[in-house]
Amino acid sequence: MQPLYQPLWECIYCGSKEPPLSKEHVIPFGLGGEIVLPRSSCEACREKTRKVEEFCLRNHLGNTRISLGVQTRHPAERPDSVKFRITESDGSIRVATRRKDELPIFLVMPVYPAAFLLRDAIRKHLNPPKSNEWIYFSSYEELAQLSGNGGAVKIGSMDFVAFARFLAKMAHGYLVCERGLRNFTPLLTPLITQQTTEYWHWVGGTVDWSIPAPTDDIFQIQTYTHNETGYIIARIRIFPNLNAPTYHAVAGREL
Repeated sequence: MQPLYQPLWECIYCGSKEPPLSKEHVIPFGLGGEIVLPRSSCEACREKTRKVEEFCLRNHLGNTRISLGVQTRHPAERPDSVKFRITESDGSIRVATRRKDELPIFLVMPVYPAAFLLRDAIRKHLNPPKSNEWIYFSSYEELAQLSGNGGAVKIGSMDFVAFARFLAKMAHGYLVCERGLRNFTPLLTPLITQQTTEYWHWVGGTVDWSIPAPTDDIFQIQTYTHNETGYIIARIRIFPNLNAPTYHAVAGREL
């Protein structure tokens, strides 16, 4: 059952009150989310966040969602099989197909350093952000079967900026639900509305905080306030059941 919230009649991302204003799914349905904010996204922001969400759900997380049977709004469109692109050692390309009922779980997630806004808070020197990935295989044997004679298997796409926007959108919306639109200073809206690509100011990976043990959940989100800075931080974990990385987004600041 969806938690009920009152219509906001204002875009939570850009502040526009120009109709039409659509409902905003704070946590994607494709990750088990059911929180909806009515009349809270303008058409321009809805289109931007929709494209980012669809890219991440399909390209970053798509195979994993199919493997685990995670809910989808379009079950008729969910493929019966998944194709993997394999680059052989001689440079040639071939395609291997697996039915969804025999699909191995391959998950690739971005790895971020701590957000720059938290450098003083964690009292730790941070290097500039660089590309890195966390990878999960349900079975090396299944991967070896796909790769054949040492071929390279493409198991996912990676876009560090898009995924950071994906995290930021969830963190901001969740904080609006918790606090209300006027009860904190928002920090993530320039990233969400694509005014900047410099995600590393606000979005990062867990550094000095303990990482909880794996659970049966496919999604977790909590917020807490860092007392020294007044920053309101959202901790997000996608597929904790696979022991996936924990992320944080500096979503706002106490008034």
